[in-house]
Amino acid sequence: MAFCVSSCCCLHLADAAEQIAVGRDRYMIRAGRQSGSHGVTPASQEVVEATTAAAPADASAQLVEVPAYAGTLAPPERDRIRLLRRNLVEAMRHAREIKPRRGAADRPAPEPTGFVGQVARAACALCRGWCCSKGGEHAYLDGPSLARIRRARPDLDAWGILRLYTGAVADPAYAGSCVFHGAQGCTLDRALRSNLCNEYFCNGLSAVVKQGRAPARAMVVAARDEVRRTSALVSPEDESAIGK
Repeated sequence: MAFCVSSCCCLHLADAAEQIAVGRDRYMIRAGRQSGSHGVTPASQEVVEATTAAAPADASAQLVEVPAYAGTLAPPERDRIRLLRRNLVEAMRHAREIKPRRGAADRPAPEPTGFVGQVARAACALCRGWCCSKGGEHAYLDGPSLARIRRARPDLDAWGILRLYTGAVADPAYAGSCVFHGAQGCTLDRALRSNLCNEYFCNGLSAVVKQGRAPARAMVVAARDEVRRTSALVSPEDESAIGK
């Protein structure tokens, strides 16, 4: 999937889903006891009894809680593409008013690397795009984002920018979510995504990325309302870990 590892690196959900070990409820129980902000609730007594013995305790594993997205795919409506064009034109007008700063970055913010990046990719694969769900027809593409993209792609005029983005609209796309939010994640290359998409981390993931050191191991729980997904134990030694 291409879900924003906050900064959103491309993951392929179809492949990642096969590697996700759903059912590690023991960790969901821990998450529920912590009453996390993403709606993780304690598992039932039946789940407790069925899974406690099966899942060995690992005191070194850090629990990472993120939201979980679930939506309906549908062909993009013409009105959505029209609104995207209008928002892009407005953003390009704003971009022209921005005076380039010395040393202004022409590249997107770097994505997390090493084991932290591995955890981030696992989290985004499980979440499946909660942060994308408010992108609508603007995709967070504002003036500063378009200014960066125009500096990086001087070969493209305004019409070229419009063709580039409208040609990348997801088909099908998640209804009501970002127009670039498709079945495999974001349909935009990282360099074409907004600055916000490339820099944002949800609360649970931000704690891992910004703590300065990677946990020894991690387990990710993505939950929202009735949707719950749990990863297998993610460790630096596991070459088959999600998102690797």
